[in-house]
Amino acid sequence: MLNFKIDEKKCIKCARCVNDCPGRIIKLSDSKIPVIPADKEESCIHCQHCVAVCPSAALSIDGVDPQKCVSAKNAMIETEKMDALIRCRRSYRSYLDENVDAEIIKKMISASANAPTGVNSRAVKLSVIDDRETMLKFKTETMKKLSEAAKNGKISEHLAFFGDFAKKWEEKKIDVIFRNAPHMITAFAPKDCPTPETDSIIALSYFELYAQSMGIGTLWCGMAKWLICDIVPEMKKVLGIDDESVVGYFMLFGKPAVKYSRGVIREAKNVNIVKM
Repeated sequence: MLNFKIDEKKCIKCARCVNDCPGRIIKLSDSKIPVIPADKEESCIHCQHCVAVCPSAALSIDGVDPQKCVSAKNAMIETEKMDALIRCRRSYRSYLDENVDAEIIKKMISASANAPTGVNSRAVKLSVIDDRETMLKFKTETMKKLSEAAKNGKISEHLAFFGDFAKKWEEKKIDVIFRNAPHMITAFAPKDCPTPETDSIIALSYFELYAQSMGIGTLWCGMAKWLICDIVPEMKKVLGIDDESVVGYFMLFGKPAVKYSRGVIREAKNVNIVKM
C-alpha cells in the first residue's frame, strides 16, 4: 500500500502532482482531487516528487509528512558560494589523528541518502569505519594480507607496484594506500539493481560535498579499491560487502592536517557542443 493521502481542505486542485509524476500514475477524480488507481500502485517508484511539488502541503505518500520536509525556500544558496565550494574541493592525503564527531558523520551519511539513483532504486549500501582504532585494525590486517600476497606471488602483473607499498609499510610503516586516515566509507549496491556502480559513486559525491561544507577532508581512494577488490577480496566481508554486490568506490575522510588557502584554476576542456 502506498498510503497515498490528500488533505482535501488544503488541496488547491492545481494538478501539479499529476503533471510531475514520472510514471504518470496520479490521476484526477471527478472532483479534481488527485488519486492513484489501485492497478497503478505497483508502478510507483517512491520518488516523492508528488510530495515535493505540492504547493499547499496537502499530499502525503508512504507515510511522509510534508510538514516535516525541508522547505525549498531554504534550498538555494548563493551561486558564488557554491562555485567556491566546488572549486576549493581538494583531495586530502594528510589527516589529524583524531575522530570526526559522530554527529557530523551522521549528517554526512544522511546527505548521501538524498543522492539520485537509477529508477529510484535506493539500493546503495554504505560501510563506514567511524573510529580511528577500528580503522587501524582494518588497515593492519589488510596490509598483512597484502604482504602475504606479495611474498606468495599472488599479485597480478598490472598491480605489481603494490608489492612496494607492502614493503614500505612493513619496514617503515609508511601508509601509501590509506594515508593514515581515521575513517573510511565504502559505497556498494546489489548487482541486480539498474545502475549499482554509478549510484554508489553519486552517493559518495553527495557525501563528499557535504563533508567539504563541514570542513572535513576526503580522498577518493582508488588504491583501496584495487587492493580490497582485486588483491585481498576476503577483506570485503569485514566491510559487510557480499559477493552479490558491486563496489562503487572507497573514500577516506577525516579532519585535515593541511589547510588550502585557495582553489585552483581549471577550465572545462574536451567539450562537444552538439548541433544538428
